[in-house]
Amino acid sequence: MKKNPTLILFTLLLLCQGLVFGQAPSVTGKVTDQASGGLPGVNILVSGTNRGTTTDANGNYTITATPDASLVFSYIGYQSQTVAVGARSVVDVQLAEESKNLTEVIVTALGIKREAKTLGYATATVDAEQISTNRTTNFMSGLQGKMAG
Repeated sequence: MKKNPTLILFTLLLLCQGLVFGQAPSVTGKVTDQASGGLPGVNILVSGTNRGTTTDANGNYTITATPDASLVFSYIGYQSQTVAVGARSVVDVQLAEESKNLTEVIVTALGIKREAKTLGYATATVDAEQISTNRTTNFMSGLQGKMAG
């Protein structure tokens, strides 16, 4: 049986074309906030999957996502935002700051958290000003001499 090299080459080209067009498109963009330019280290996940990436030092990212997918942007201190990709190949996002006040938390033995009012024994309190006036390079060194233990 005689093989036609043109037919074999044509078949291989069709297979390669199917593989190339079968891949999900690449989505790029930049994540910023109101005060500065780009935010480094923002987590970006394709909703419903475990596929994700983070932004570089300038806030730029690249991720593979289908047009029907949604991207979830999250960063510490900022509100999470979900954006549908659609037909866009560039998705730029501006995150808004999230302000939450932390309440006083006491960590006791074995990592059990309680409020100071519910404890039957004395607790020590250190304010942020006391730590910042020491100006040490290590947080734990800033507590030295201010906390028991």
